[in-house]
Amino acid sequence: MNILHQAARRLERLEALDKVAKPLAGAVGRAVRPRVMRNLLSGTDLGHPLHPMLTDLPIGAWVMSALPDAAGGPAAEGAADLLVTAGVVAAVPTAAAGLTGPIPPGRRPGSGWCTPR
Repeated sequence: MNILHQAARRLERLEALDKVAKPLAGAVGRAVRPRVMRNLLSGTDLGHPLHPMLTDLPIGAWVMSALPDAAGGPAAEGAADLLVTAGVVAAVPTAAAGLTGPIPPGRRPGSGWCTPR
């Protein structure tokens, strides 16, 4: 097991995160109580969880924002800022989809449960 897996496991076991994750998961659960919204965010209608597909959007936007920052100089600041903003906007439904998706047995919501065992 490499150091990243070890760090993810330690983070996953932090019970202090439950103080934030449980109320957050409850709030998202109440917000998506209508079946249509819940099915949309969980990917039920697609037949595949939506969260893994959505993660590419904010991560991609944030990673790509480094390119105009590194190579574009001051003239490219607007492009980098736009990409960061797009990542933040895309992160909201991505997080909501992650909190409404299925949680494997033995894992806690918001605990990094997608890490390999």
